[in-house]
Amino acid sequence: PNPYRKQVAALKVDESSPMIPRVLFIMGTNDKITPNETGEELQDGLREAGFVVQTIRHPGGHGIPNNNQGEALNEIAKWIAKMT
Repeated sequence: PNPYRKQVAALKVDESSPMIPRVLFIMGTNDKITPNETGEELQDGLREAGFVVQTIRHPGGHGIPNNNQGEALNEIAKWIAKMT
């Protein structure tokens, strides 16, 4: 969350809103650019703010998984389908 740690900590979902924001994290277990711990810290902050957070992990690196990680792609598609 750096350099936005304070802003993340200040987030709060409007409880009177009929829509609760949903956030999907896609994390590669071999990410050499952004450590998973950083994403996990951001997830925690968003959950505390009232967001619905889901995480999909794949064995690749940084970014969207490629065709070799079909299970992760299926999970991403399921998450998107829930939006409709």
